[in-house]
Amino acid sequence: MRKLYSILALCCTCSLANAQYLTYSRYVFLNQGGMKPQAKSIDNQYEDIKGEAFNSPQWLSARIVSTNGKAYDGFKCKLDIYTNTLYTNVNDTIYDLTPAPVKRVQLYPNFPDTVTRKVYQKGFVASDLKPESFLQVLVEGKVTFLKQETLEIKDVHEDALTTTKKFVGQDYYYIIKNGSIAEKVRLNKSTLQQVTGDKWKEVGAFMKAKELSASSADDWKMMIAYYNTL
Repeated sequence: MRKLYSILALCCTCSLANAQYLTYSRYVFLNQGGMKPQAKSIDNQYEDIKGEAFNSPQWLSARIVSTNGKAYDGFKCKLDIYTNTLYTNVNDTIYDLTPAPVKRVQLYPNFPDTVTRKVYQKGFVASDLKPESFLQVLVEGKVTFLKQETLEIKDVHEDALTTTKKFVGQDYYYIIKNGSIAEKVRLNKSTLQQVTGDKWKEVGAFMKAKELSASSADDWKMMIAYYNTL
């Protein structure tokens, strides 16, 4: 009997410890800024519009980093690209994280793999950016390469008699060099040469050897990442 009580006590202690951990890492964070659960589901708000408003149709495992640098793991998140709104799903309760002091969110599409990730961050300074705008961080280093994803709802004529509403996307790219203000850039060879000017010879040789295109965002990622190693 004494052994049974010991086992039960151990189980209760483990459960309490886990509950305290969840309460601290989620409850405290979610109550900053007076956040409240969403009164309605976000899944069907765009049901009459073709296309995808979110960065992912699934809730993705995430790490949230607050403005004071503290990291919170164990969340499930989605980013609404159309409204620039970050949501989290905690035990099937949806929270809009707009009031929260969120600086950055790292999304893991293949969790528990945390190497493959998408990183979104706000607070970047540029003449045409709002501080609350989430930008995707493609490369970080002495040169940081950013992507701003935007969506508009447009009427699309599928045929002479049918008009439907559809999300139409447009991406914009920014460069931050040596901690300066973010600058919008066009993806072409001339701009790449300006960005990597002091090491253009090496970057140009890398681009040629890898058969990369100066008009491709994916190839820019590779070339900026390479430049940051030089």
